[in-house]
Amino acid sequence: MPGTNKCISNIRAIHAFLDAVDNNWRNAAYVECKVCEHDKSNGCENFLFAVNSSGTPVFLPEKDAETIFGQIIDRSECIIEISNTRLLNLYRPWFHAHARDAFSCPLLQQVLSPV
Repeated sequence: MPGTNKCISNIRAIHAFLDAVDNNWRNAAYVECKVCEHDKSNGCENFLFAVNSSGTPVFLPEKDAETIFGQIIDRSECIIEISNTRLLNLYRPWFHAHARDAFSCPLLQQVLSPV
């Protein structure tokens, strides 16, 4: 049930995401993590994605969004759906420059310790 779990995201990542989507998760893209070459960690599932005013991608795990907004995220209400592999390819140079660890999920790295 939404709203009953503790968020895994760093508070700065939550703030950056909320600011980028004007406090409305429907202004985000839905990232479906079907195929992943990284170790699955706690909280590493699907994400919401937006771009802040300086062009930096910001992420929020779907489960954190459900906790924060108190409702189940309906992917069809997001502005677009994209797979994690397409998103990682689209932002490859950015992730290459900002990844701290090549073995863990680059999306999860950004919610645990944003740039």
